[in-house]
Parts: sequence; structure tokens; C-alpha cells
Amino acid sequence: KVPEEISGITEIRIVDLRGSVLMLKNNPSFVSGISELDLSGISNGVYLLRITTGGNSENYKLVKE
Repeated sequence: KVPEEISGITEIRIVDLRGSVLMLKNNPSFVSGISELDLSGISNGVYLLRITTGGNSENYKLVKE
């Protein structure tokens, strides 16, 4: 889940440790301020979750087990 305190998200991107983009969502839709991502097509491992709001990007560590 994407944290509720982040608003105005224009892009969500999941990148593997080699820099390959595995998922890209532009202008994601939200329910009650939370966006859920379907990670079923992504293998278990460690990834980078990049959330862009306007011109700013924040990176988060994403672990799928």
C-alpha cells in the first residue's frame, strides 16, 4: 500500500536492482487515499518503489516475499 500522507501522485514506478522498470502507473486511482498495487506478476525480491508527485520523486525500498 502507498502511504496515505502522500497526495497528488502522478506516477508510481517499480524498478528492479538492475534499473529495469517492472511496473509503471501514470495518474493512479485511489480509494480512501490508498492505492493498492497488484504485484502478482513480479517475483519475490527487493525493488525500488518510486512515487512521483508533481516534479518531486521519493524512493522507497519494496520487499516482496
